[in-house]
Amino acid sequence: MTKQTDVLLSRLGFRFSSGGPHASRTMMLDDLRVLLKHVPSGSERAVYADAVIQGNVLGKPTRKTRELAWKYLLTLYSFEAGKQCSQRSPARSARWLGQLRSGLQTPPQRRC
Repeated sequence: MTKQTDVLLSRLGFRFSSGGPHASRTMMLDDLRVLLKHVPSGSERAVYADAVIQGNVLGKPTRKTRELAWKYLLTLYSFEAGKQCSQRSPARSARWLGQLRSGLQTPPQRRC
């Protein structure tokens, strides 16, 4: 691959580093469930980060493991708190599916 191809693929979300949640084959679903339970819907990314790192809602033993957990969750689920199309981030989708499963929400209108 060329450097230009690598840059394009990186913009699309592909990663070329060794390690990380993809290499360890984890989806961190238990951590995601706990985090979504503790952080209100529509919160900014910084609120999620604060809950994981400062608030230790995931119950990690050290700051370093909390930072690593946040890095992995961010890689997997993005936690975009935005408008329109960014509302389709994996974290928002997971929250919506959990609410739908519980009968708490109807499907959102597609805007983009």
